[in-house]
Amino acid sequence: MKTSNALIVGSEGQDGKIMREILARKGISCININRNNCDIREYTQVFTAIFQAQPLYIFYFAAHHTSSTEQQKTENNHLYFEINTIGVLNCLDAIKALNLGTRFFFTSSSLIFKPNLNDRLNEQSELELNDLYTISKHASMKLCDNYRENFGLNTTVGIMFNHESQYRKSKFVTMKIVEFVANFNKRKNAKLILGDLSTVVDWGAAEDYMEAAYQLLFKAKVGNYIFSSGSGHTIREFCEVAFSYRGLDYKDYVSINQESVSRINHTRIGDNTKLKETISWKPMTSFEKMICNMIDSQMAK
Repeated sequence: MKTSNALIVGSEGQDGKIMREILARKGISCININRNNCDIREYTQVFTAIFQAQPLYIFYFAAHHTSSTEQQKTENNHLYFEINTIGVLNCLDAIKALNLGTRFFFTSSSLIFKPNLNDRLNEQSELELNDLYTISKHASMKLCDNYRENFGLNTTVGIMFNHESQYRKSKFVTMKIVEFVANFNKRKNAKLILGDLSTVVDWGAAEDYMEAAYQLLFKAKVGNYIFSSGSGHTIREFCEVAFSYRGLDYKDYVSINQESVSRINHTRIGDNTKLKETISWKPMTSFEKMICNMIDSQMAK
């Protein structure tokens, strides 16, 4: 096995791009898997990719999902399971068949949990699987548990709370705000249409979380881990920080349209104690710094 080799499934998304940068800084060669060079729904293609790469690490970031402003499209329902579950199963089966000792990291979502206004959510918190996205994500978590317990595979699951970076897509509310502020000089008379500003979100910096994901595999720490900041902020607070960074008052530019949100956003705040204790980790980027970094990156384009 090439002990300094990693394979990233979903290398063109936010997490994949950041992990590529982290691995490059650490001198770890990386094989990138995306929709253009491998159909992860096909076992033979996945097996071949892993056999050729002989990776010590596999990071599975590929996902089919929608933002809070998008409706779940019925014609795409099968993709939730093909991308979020079957692709994971194909990877696990290939790792098992090849007996490479590969360490596997899968990204799940905080949306699997039942919202809780009073307590932070930990790895044992009550679940609420009420859509195809959360069902498919949880199914892959159970696959990772099963292959770890029954076949001895080194599988780790990161249950990700909201994490942001300059690579976040424009369909997400955070990047909508960032892009509006960064491009303010071009649209001084425009209005930013948002939904419920009182929504509370546990936000963290994606680079902090990806560094933690790497450390878990590097140290071969298996199991399920909450990735969160441990604190909540409203979308209004996000607006306040973003607009004030450029000397603006968000109230002058933001208009509210509740109909712009297709999914009710319930409060979920994560308890990252297990992650902190396992790898001596703590978030390095504050809420405010995360937003300012995103704006700076957008303005530099």
